[in-house]
Amino acid sequence: MEQVTRRDVLSRGLRALGAIPILGTAFAASSPLVRFFRPTVKPYEISPPPDVGEGGELVVAKASELTQAWDYRYFLYTLRLPEYTPRGAQHKQVPGVVVRLPEGAGDDFMVISRICPHLGCIFNYERDPKGVLEHCNYPATGPQFCCPCHFSVYDPLQKDAQGRRGKVISGPAPRAPFQFAWRLEGDDIVVYGMEEGSTA
Repeated sequence: MEQVTRRDVLSRGLRALGAIPILGTAFAASSPLVRFFRPTVKPYEISPPPDVGEGGELVVAKASELTQAWDYRYFLYTLRLPEYTPRGAQHKQVPGVVVRLPEGAGDDFMVISRICPHLGCIFNYERDPKGVLEHCNYPATGPQFCCPCHFSVYDPLQKDAQGRRGKVISGPAPRAPFQFAWRLEGDDIVVYGMEEGSTA
């Protein structure tokens, strides 16, 4: 076994101390580079949160219009996303759907983005099970959400392990559809935000 001398310990310690200025310089030099690509990042911020889109409030339907189970309305929700150009932001129209659920489902309405979590296609609400079979090759027994690009099918009556309504029952989609934040104000179904990551 090799004998470690006091001189060896001191030598290694001094080399480690000598690396501190080098690492500090590298860190200081990387900060402006990170801020060049993401101007919203503060100086020397190590792990900045992701940029989140902002949307206002939008009345997407009237509850009195959706009186029967499985009645629905499509809508477009405008989301303001940060953009690192002189414009400062871009506005994206996010397609959504609100569906009246049957009694006993646990919720009166389901309000989701129609952007498929798989590859960003726009999926449809198929009220007729024949449409699910025709467009997604899935033998459904009730209304479903169906993506015609890669045949993902979401069941509005089931929730996934995270409690999101619209469990994937067929196809490659990795998760349930992205959810809108909404509330009922009198007769108005008002969307006021959406789940992070819900734009293609």
